[in-house]
Amino acid sequence: MFPFSFASGLALGLAMGNSDSPYLFGPAIAAQAIRFRQALLLSALFIVVGALVGGEASVKTLSDLGRHTLNAAVLASLAAALCVFAASLLGFSPSVSQCIVGAIIGLSLIKGETNLPGLSKILLSWLTTPLAGALAALLLQPLLHWFFNRLKVNIFTLDKLLRTSLILGSCYAAFALGANNSANALAIFVASGTLSPATATLGGSLSMAAGVFITSRELLYRKVGKLIPLDSFTALVSILAEGLAVHFFSIIGVPVSSGQALSGALLGLGLYYGMQTISYKSLIKILLTWLLLPLSSGLLAALLALLVNLSNMAS
Repeated sequence: MFPFSFASGLALGLAMGNSDSPYLFGPAIAAQAIRFRQALLLSALFIVVGALVGGEASVKTLSDLGRHTLNAAVLASLAAALCVFAASLLGFSPSVSQCIVGAIIGLSLIKGETNLPGLSKILLSWLTTPLAGALAALLLQPLLHWFFNRLKVNIFTLDKLLRTSLILGSCYAAFALGANNSANALAIFVASGTLSPATATLGGSLSMAAGVFITSRELLYRKVGKLIPLDSFTALVSILAEGLAVHFFSIIGVPVSSGQALSGALLGLGLYYGMQTISYKSLIKILLTWLLLPLSSGLLAALLALLVNLSNMAS
């Protein structure tokens, strides 16, 4: 019974790895700094390493949002997974963090047991994640520009340094994602008392790593470079800004969206180079996704819980 119960959580991890992998090495691939298959392998490796090093803090934050039964945990992860897959099929870029938190909140509201301090901490972090990405990009851009301009090397060597730095920065972003988001897949099963934090972290990271390998080239190119066009340097700035923002929230134990961090970083670069470089159509679509997905997963989780309760009463 137990392994089957975890299927929805593991599916959520797969969806998360598939959805978030373009935000890791996508800029590096778009800048032709690394091959597609090599990028997937490094993404999967550093996601697992990041989860093992610092993933348990976010597990605690999510599991403390409310205490749930095993059945409720299955419903929450199922609702989140369905919303993620539906959004992906519709061409949106879903945040798995927001979907699972929305589902947990929906169940908690049904039970009347919402952890308001923990919820406030998460909501505030959601609002500040793109701001953190933008601020990091605005600080890194002139700093890295000064650094690379100070190097006394020819243009070919400089290009190699930029590409190598971009690959290393992408590895760091994958590490930060594993530390921050591995909690999302199975943390609610910790709240139900079914899994330990260490087991949930390992299982979540492995399912994310597996999800990375089902990422398509089409998905990657659809998600990256929409807000502004990227070259090697702007790709490096954006991926480092994303990694720093996500890693900061990992340290304080709040799962956030790597997509939001990267979008904020790209927006910061757009502000730096001029507002005309920003694709407002893509920006509006991203904002609508951030708003509607947690609401949808919360409503779906609550609806599933009500249907299960009615079914139990009828029987």
